[in-house]
Amino acid sequence: MIAMKSWKVWVAVWLVVASVVVCALLLGLWNNLNSEWVAEAQAAQLTLNHSPIDHIERHQVFTAAGVQEVFYGTDAFGRSWYAFVHGDPAVVSYIPADRLKTAAQVEAAAKKLGIRPQSAAIGYLDGNAQSAFHTRANVVWEVAGQAANGQHVYAYFDAVTGVRIGDVLAVAAAHGNM
Repeated sequence: MIAMKSWKVWVAVWLVVASVVVCALLLGLWNNLNSEWVAEAQAAQLTLNHSPIDHIERHQVFTAAGVQEVFYGTDAFGRSWYAFVHGDPAVVSYIPADRLKTAAQVEAAAKKLGIRPQSAAIGYLDGNAQSAFHTRANVVWEVAGQAANGQHVYAYFDAVTGVRIGDVLAVAAAHGNM
């Protein structure tokens, strides 16, 4: 009987310890995700308050020129817009979507360069980023893909004209393979 009671105590202690560990992990995960959600929600509200967009349809994060939130949506008249929340303090820049090349158009341009596109992301270049990219373009498409030799590459295109900006950037593979 005494051995049975000590066994129950040990099980109860381990269940309490496991519960505390699981709660701590969930709380840590929640705090991490919650801060991301708060930043996205604030950027979305800033977009709705300071751009023509009144209905957000899509969202992405662009990281080639600092971290920025990119929103695609429509105004009250149904016209499509891109809005870019960038900088510190946050600023909203926006442009009508019909003035820009589509992702399919820049992916086709990348294919002509021998790149097999895997993804395309649109973003905004402020003055500092324009200097770094050696361009006057404010809005760019970043096409990530694979070169003919299998190397992972990035190509940047002016989103208004579709012209490539700078050189195609090659990235070393994670395991040292190129």
